[in-house]
Amino acid sequence: PPVVAYAAGRAGRDDPGAAAGGLADALERTGEQLGTDHPDVLAATRVLAALHRRVGELPEARSLLENALAAGQFTRGEGDPVMLGLAFDLAYVAHELENRHEARRNFERVRRHGPAFSDGTSGRVAR
Repeated sequence: PPVVAYAAGRAGRDDPGAAAGGLADALERTGEQLGTDHPDVLAATRVLAALHRRVGELPEARSLLENALAAGQFTRGEGDPVMLGLAFDLAYVAHELENRHEARRNFERVRRHGPAFSDGTSGRVAR
């Protein structure tokens, strides 16, 4: 998807903060055109949250992930691979914020709906 490709290209550079700003602008326009529950918009939101996480902006990352999960919840369902990726990332961010309940709830969602779901970056499989 073009939005995700843009984000990935910018994220690979040395300035994740600038990448996050550019992606946030592109994501807002794309969300208006395609809808916030579109898989490309959800995937780009996941990249944006990762950029915020990378620069230590954990509350911003958490908010993005929670909003994306809410946007796709009814149209995509909990077992959708994009939704599982968002839940996986939210679980890690919640863990880093020491919110054990939220982390456990989302890790359980990934375990329950996607036993072979890979986080897409490390090759780890959630079980």
